[in-house]
Order: sequence, then C-alpha cells, then structure tokens
Amino acid sequence: MDTPRAPGNYPDREVDCQMALEPAFQAVIDEAVGTGWERSEVLIALYEIGLAIASAEEENGHVSNILRKAFKSPPRLGG
Repeated sequence: MDTPRAPGNYPDREVDCQMALEPAFQAVIDEAVGTGWERSEVLIALYEIGLAIASAEEENGHVSNILRKAFKSPPRLGG
C-alpha cells in the first residue's frame, strides 16, 4: 500500500488515501462477489461498515473527552 506523499495535512491527501486503499478495497469486493454476494450488496455493506466504524470512533472520542474532563475536575463533595 502506498504511503502518504508527505507527513501531516496536504492538498489531495484524502484522494491519495483513497487511491492507496482502492486495490485492497477492490480485492475485498471481488472476493465477496466470488463467494456469491451481489456486487451491490457488497458495496452497501462496505459503506455501512465504514459509517459504523466512523460513528463508533466519533462516540469513543466523545466519551474520552467526557472522561478526560471528569478526571481533571476535582471530586465533588456532598450533593
């Protein structure tokens, strides 16, 4: 798999990432279709998996921020 052309953010980094991932992505699609899944099913499933992973990571980041703030705050005494 190709690496980013430069460290950090740069123009077209997202496009470079897509191009780097495409061969492996296509191989997964081809393998799934070869086992009997319809191409459209595979594409929808991969899309939904991507959304689920992104959502989970976003939620994990949100929970991490809450926990980080909670542990930075002094404990509350009393009610």
